[in-house]
Amino acid sequence: MDGETQRALQEELSQRRVELVASIGEAEEYQRLYNKYPALRIAVREQYLESRERSTKLLGQLRAVESVITKIGLPS
Repeated sequence: MDGETQRALQEELSQRRVELVASIGEAEEYQRLYNKYPALRIAVREQYLESRERSTKLLGQLRAVESVITKIGLPS
């Protein structure tokens, strides 16, 4: 495996981790707002559900990249 591909995969992994943490933080904040301000429940609920779905997709992408890295023998 060439060095450029290895670096690119490590960058993909790092990027997915950052995106996942941000998405989880977003979902947690929507949930906090949802619980703290009952009047916002309708306005916030859809955004909360979308951010949770995005987090799930990002987790799948992260796992896929980790799987490839493991298969080719790179440290994740």
